[in-house]
Amino acid sequence: MSTSRVTLTFGDGTYTFCLRIREILELERLTESSIGEIATRLMTGVPRMRDIYDSVRLGLIGGGLPPTSALLLVENYIAGVPLADPRDSSSPMATAQAVVMAVWVGMEEVPDTLSKEEVPPAQEDSGLETFMEQGLPQG
Repeated sequence: MSTSRVTLTFGDGTYTFCLRIREILELERLTESSIGEIATRLMTGVPRMRDIYDSVRLGLIGGGLPPTSALLLVENYIAGVPLADPRDSSSPMATAQAVVMAVWVGMEEVPDTLSKEEVPPAQEDSGLETFMEQGLPQG
């Protein structure tokens, strides 16, 4: 099952992000771009500042945070930090990418636990294991 909700570490904690229809429409209005254009800019590494700032802010609001709290978070944790630090998996750029890609292509839901019925059956030998055990023919 796929979802457009994503839980990420950002700033001072872990938050749920979601771009619902109203947030997508607002994001498109603010950036004067379609959600597809925003996703393309974010994933190709050439976003506008509004792509990052508003994707994160509106994603927090869609995830259930009050607008004033979302605004404070982005003001505190986007201003004055490297936007795309490759060593920081929760950088503003990485966060915006995850939020937009969750609505664009979806994210896999990860269940807390699997019941016995949900555990996939063991796969039959595809031939690779047999091949690896026998090794290459000697010539």
